[in-house]
Amino acid sequence: MADDDVSQQQRQVLRVRKGSDLAVYGNESAPASSNYQNRKWSMEETVDVDDENQDQWTSNPHTLTGGFVLMTWIVYAAFHDPSTSSDDDSYADGLKSGMKYACVFFLTYCALQLPDGHFIRPHPMVWRVLTGAFILYEMLLIVLLFLRTPDARAFLKIFDPKLGVELPEVSYASDCRLYTPENPESSFINFRNTFFDRFVIMHFVGWFVGALMMRSYIVCWILSVMFEWYEISFRHWLPNFNECWWDHLFLDIFTCNAFGIYLGMKVCRWFEMKKFNWVGIRKIPNLSGKAKRALAQFTPAYWLAYNWKIFTSFDRFWRVMSMVIILSVMMLNSFFLKTVLWVPASSTLNVWRLAIWYSAGSYAVAEWYIFSTFTLNYEGQGAQPVKKLGPRAWLGLLVVATEVCVIVKHGKGMFTAPFPWYVKLGWAIIFSVLFFGSAIYFTFFNTPERESSERREQEKKLLWASLIVLHVVCGVYPSLVGILFFYIPRHATSILATAELYSVTVPQQHFRTIAAVYFAVAALHFATAMVTLLHSLRHRQLRFDGPAVAYRQLKATLRRSKRRVVGSTSRDVAARSRGVVSPEPQADRTASTQLRWVTSSALRSASTVLSAFNVTDRHFDTTHLVRELLETALLTYQAYKTSFLVAQPWMNHAVVSLLLLNCWLGPLLGHFSSRTTVTQARLLVLFANIALDLTSYAVLPIALFLPYYSDFDAASGGFDIRFWYTDRWLVRMMNEWRMLFVTSVWDGLARLAIALSIAGSLHSRLGHRVLALWGAVVLAVHVHAMSHAAPRMCITELRPWLSARATCSLLEINCAALGVSGAADDLDESFRLIDTRWVSLLILRHCPRVEISASIQGFHGLMGLKTYNATLARWDADGALTKRSNPRMLFVFLVATNMTEMPRGLYEPRANFPPQLLDVEICRSNLTTLPMALADSWLGGLFLLFEETQFREVPPVLAALDVRSLSLAMNAFTTMPASVLEGSRINWLQLNGLPITRFPPDLRSPPPLLWLKIRGTQLSELPQWVPVGSMLEVVAGGSPLCAALLDASSAVNADRSDWAAALRRLVDCSALGPNEL
Repeated sequence: MADDDVSQQQRQVLRVRKGSDLAVYGNESAPASSNYQNRKWSMEETVDVDDENQDQWTSNPHTLTGGFVLMTWIVYAAFHDPSTSSDDDSYADGLKSGMKYACVFFLTYCALQLPDGHFIRPHPMVWRVLTGAFILYEMLLIVLLFLRTPDARAFLKIFDPKLGVELPEVSYASDCRLYTPENPESSFINFRNTFFDRFVIMHFVGWFVGALMMRSYIVCWILSVMFEWYEISFRHWLPNFNECWWDHLFLDIFTCNAFGIYLGMKVCRWFEMKKFNWVGIRKIPNLSGKAKRALAQFTPAYWLAYNWKIFTSFDRFWRVMSMVIILSVMMLNSFFLKTVLWVPASSTLNVWRLAIWYSAGSYAVAEWYIFSTFTLNYEGQGAQPVKKLGPRAWLGLLVVATEVCVIVKHGKGMFTAPFPWYVKLGWAIIFSVLFFGSAIYFTFFNTPERESSERREQEKKLLWASLIVLHVVCGVYPSLVGILFFYIPRHATSILATAELYSVTVPQQHFRTIAAVYFAVAALHFATAMVTLLHSLRHRQLRFDGPAVAYRQLKATLRRSKRRVVGSTSRDVAARSRGVVSPEPQADRTASTQLRWVTSSALRSASTVLSAFNVTDRHFDTTHLVRELLETALLTYQAYKTSFLVAQPWMNHAVVSLLLLNCWLGPLLGHFSSRTTVTQARLLVLFANIALDLTSYAVLPIALFLPYYSDFDAASGGFDIRFWYTDRWLVRMMNEWRMLFVTSVWDGLARLAIALSIAGSLHSRLGHRVLALWGAVVLAVHVHAMSHAAPRMCITELRPWLSARATCSLLEINCAALGVSGAADDLDESFRLIDTRWVSLLILRHCPRVEISASIQGFHGLMGLKTYNATLARWDADGALTKRSNPRMLFVFLVATNMTEMPRGLYEPRANFPPQLLDVEICRSNLTTLPMALADSWLGGLFLLFEETQFREVPPVLAALDVRSLSLAMNAFTTMPASVLEGSRINWLQLNGLPITRFPPDLRSPPPLLWLKIRGTQLSELPQWVPVGSMLEVVAGGSPLCAALLDASSAVNADRSDWAAALRRLVDCSALGPNEL
């Protein structure tokens, strides 16, 4: 039966009510006197209905009788109601009574005079009253719309005197830990409190009734999942939308909502299959039968589940989607209305609103169902979709729109916080999928059996344009990445130096190779788009010259090559038969034949490989089974890497979601594309997997890159110095840059494989089951990782897979806040609460007695150690940082730390010293000297900073160390020994605030300085060995040197030599800020 025909099941539930002028859909023989043009239909059960009720008193309107009784009652109440004769000056009581009786009058009039609709049980009058209540609710909203916000809140006190009080901000995500062993009441106290909350019952009941209204699994599930996304989207405006991830996922979607939807649909199915006998109550002989018949009168006339047929056509899809959008706005309005009008959740106004919506709203949904799925036989046009929406559906649309207007007016100034960028990104993806996905699906994969050539041509144009745009997009992104890898070594040297210092990228010499690979990927896409475009222009028609065309061209080349080989061989045989010997040597002839054979074999292999990418090829499934498994392995690696490098939960969820979609997309799309051909199904899966690849390859890295792009200072070619000493930013950089940069050859190959991956379909049932099972395993591992609740010491929480305890990348132990001293036992007890293997930065703050013991060697992933406002009492060799225990150690910061000598744990023998620990910074300390043993421990290329210490002279060990960057600012020594500078590799030297008056005058091998900072010193001149003609940058504000440069009569300005002229150009004499030393 065609989709546009009225199904037999629909005809069974649509019958003309005896004695009425209502018509059924598809009834061309309706009499001229019927109300056919108004399209009011009745929906009844297809059973034996006794029409004796037509003659009963309840089936007649009795307008005169009802009106007379009503007016008599109102007149009596007007003269005898106490509120009308009170001596009180206030008219509020009289106004309430007048409104009450006016509503009674209006509802009675609606019950008597409104036209009947589709619902007839328990009595059409009930549905007329509910429609009248819906109209009254709309009138109330209009009244609120014309009141000021304080007056609107005061007006609602007529219905509930407890209103008018501002609502407190309540969040359900204050503590999202699942496991709370320290709680004496329960180890799962958070889960228990949430599970036994009243809103759990409200969720269940709400979705149970919602399922009875919509009677469709797919519509209910769309609304259920989307509402959780609405909560995430608007939780920055509505505090009670803040929920824990497990509350969203398990308690809401998979428990309360799922059970409510399932039970509601089961009720519909059970009553749909049950046979009723609607005989008149007077014909039932026994009392129990009469009672059952009376109760049955209060059930719907039909329980038929709605088949919305959402994927039947583009028009029907958007009709249903428009209803879903309206219902979503209606649900959101519940929370926004009570927020702007100060209506608490316990108020009866919320109950009355939901009652009106669930009763009269079910009527509106039924009319929308008719509008979405039914057809009418129009004269001269045949069966066409219904063109007009029912009156109650229009009323529901008006009510939703008025509610939005009330929220906008009375919520002015309340919802000003901007949407988070991930919410904007999520909505952009949803709308893109909704609009472009539906257009592609209904254009290419859900076409009618017979379609015109014009329509096929339009579809071909859309597909051709989509492929061109896709190749251009896939080419632009790697081009930009390649440009970035060229830009960084030339214009962002500080970023490159930092990336190499923290070992988050491959060495600089590989950047050109990486850029070349990205350019090659871009060139591949651009070339494909260009070939497609040129071939289309050449043939003057749209061409899709992809791998299939290349395969055919290669086969033609093979045939031509074979004919040439055979022809040449035949000529040689003929010549030998005539006694003519070819002058070509036999060895060369053999080599030429072998070369042709190798070339032909290579071409045949290449053609076989290329043909497997054609969606019509018989090897397509086998080839893409391997590719799908490879892509799943790569995405699994990326998800695992993200779990311990990226601290943002949404990023972890997104990567795991991509992996799950990659595992489960085949069966899902196979189900929805069951009506399409094999080629169309493969194309559908192809487009979907390309979208997943682009998201993994481009969208997520861009989202990770954008915050750093906003912090980047193009003028200086780097980041402001404050970022490098901001703990959260620093630890994010150390981990997330390993996701942005290429860290190894295997990492680069994995990225390249994802970039080149165009996954296809997977029709193997075994493959489907393996991938689906792997997806379930990954989901279970991810949920287990998310279930760990980190203690408050974890500033930046991580969720690594298979971790037995909670962990974080930034661990801060604040002894003052914890009430501990920082002794070894205190630290060990804190370390036992987390998995220390994943900690990147350990900070010890405000600790009066720090004792670092051997437990520090359990931090295998530690990159940095920082102490602040602490006293370092003990750090012996048993707790030393070693190459085996702390191989990724990069820096040690000891700030405002009391210690009389360099701790022994910081200079193990060089063979056992951490290979990447090159940055040691000690600031504001009572340290007086450095031991000579450092020369046998610390490695080359050091970044050393000793500021505001108690050094009386430059420590002699600095002359024996291989230092690249050195800061000795704010110390007390007055001379700079030549031994520290002679033959050194120092390119960054900072001496701000030192009372030194001069540099060593002569150096045989001066350091290759690039930055020299001498602000606030007593230097009045620079020696001749300073390379002022190079790229040196000198910052000397507040020094006598700058005073001399600013004085036109000074000796420096009088000197006309090239060296003095270069000095005047390169010295920066900008004034000092308040804290710039």
